Amino acid sequence: MKHLSLILCLAAIAGLLSCKDTKKESLDFSGDWVEQTAERVVATFTQEGDCYKVKVGWREGGLAQYEEWYMIIENIGADTLTYTEGIYLMRQFVHEGDSEAQTDTIYTNGSGRFYRSADGLLVWEDDMAENQEPTLFIRSHFAPEE
Repeated sequence: MKHLSLILCLAAIAGLLSCKDTKKESLDFSGDWVEQTAERVVATFTQEGDCYKVKVGWREGGLAQYEEWYMIIENIGADTLTYTEGIYLMRQFVHEGDSEAQTDTIYTNGSGRFYRSADGLLVWEDDMAENQEPTLFIRSHFAPEE
């Protein structure tokens, strides 16, 4: 069952690999952004054609629990990027000494938006996170840890 969940999750992520041609002028969001307060969460924007592939996750490796979000942004406005069908995964090592993490798919229908604030911060509003303040990111000035 665990392997079936992982296979379905990977198939859903693979389905995000193609971008539609949207041809809209916008700010460049490419690169790594780190959460402003602790700089532990990284949002990586990779431009592919006229859309962005986005991965959000913890910067550190080897954590007992690791959360990841994946989304494709095809609706690119002048200063706002919106997404639907975002994927949220939770990977965790259930027992001490485990070499393989258990992966649980929390949802595959996520939606939200990224936009730049007046002071240059990247703001993430996730529609699936109830009563949560937006996450604020700054441009990364370091290489992510492996």
